Amino acid sequence: MIQIIPIPGIPIVKPGDDIIKIVFEAVKNNPFQILDGDIIVIAHKIVSRATGRLINLENVRPGRKALKIAGKMEEDPRKIQVILNESNRIIKSTAKHLITENKLGFVCANAGVDRSNSYQGEYLILPPVEPDKICEDIRKSIEENLNVKVGVIISDTHGRALRKGAVGVCLGVAGIPALLSYKGRRDIFGYELKVTEIAIVDEIASAAELVIGESNERTPIALIRGLKLPSAASTHKDLIYKPEERLFY
Repeated sequence: MIQIIPIPGIPIVKPGDDIIKIVFEAVKNNPFQILDGDIIVIAHKIVSRATGRLINLENVRPGRKALKIAGKMEEDPRKIQVILNESNRIIKSTAKHLITENKLGFVCANAGVDRSNSYQGEYLILPPVEPDKICEDIRKSIEENLNVKVGVIISDTHGRALRKGAVGVCLGVAGIPALLSYKGRRDIFGYELKVTEIAIVDEIASAAELVIGESNERTPIALIRGLKLPSAASTHKDLIYKPEERLFY
């Protein structure tokens, strides 16, 4: 049986806080004893806050490109400048949407830059830097101190190009495979699967989102139990198509 368990009691995370210690203490003091095979999902915003990935709009000076896009979108040009700074390139710019490929390689709205649950004042919160390394550091801390093997995911929510609504996605991962291949398996009618591959970490991130939430839940960490995934060394880059593999844009 698969369980989705919210981890309570997480303090408001501030810049400079030790995110590894915060997650470790939350897991250690969780009323559900941590077990081998458990997967810890962490909302990226507490990681970004702890690691200083906040920017005060008062310190941003928008350039010409940001001013042009902001005028079309009726948006704060300082916010647009931050989005451009966090982007490798713009994929689509309209009066309502700015879709870019961000520094982590994900194609998403506003490069993953967000204002909600960021900080008091005119602050924006940015995606974490080196999310896979942070996941690995958390995984090692738990394994070395609690003697259990776990998976760790840093999650966010992204929209989808051709479907409404946002879903949970993995920004960083350690200890479990990012993808599960069903190639070579047979379905119930004996048909051999040729190419089926599941982004298991995105599915886990979406499941955790049911208890993590998007507004005032104050539950930025969840525990997923019962999946029985193999241990693996993987990164978020395993989820991203190479340019020559892409079907769109």
